[in-house]
Amino acid sequence: MYRRRYRERRLMKVFVGYDTREDIAYQVCKHSIQTRSKDAVVHPLKQQELRDAGWYTRPVDKLASTEFTFTRFLVPELMNFKGCQCLWTATC
Repeated sequence: MYRRRYRERRLMKVFVGYDTREDIAYQVCKHSIQTRSKDAVVHPLKQQELRDAGWYTRPVDKLASTEFTFTRFLVPELMNFKGCQCLWTATC
């Protein structure tokens, strides 16, 4: 009799900055991540959705260069401050 061991598959949540003016950049980044990791679940940090859900209440900043200039700092809270590692980079 053979005993099979099943490794519990742990999904990795990946939060990616999102700007409505650059949707294609998000799509390319998401595709790249999912191509290299089947265990990754990619979540866009869409400012309007975060506002609608009550997570993001900061006033609109006309000087912010992207819509995720500040939303990226919500990731630890979105993860309930557990299992969160943050990496800020300009490229995906």
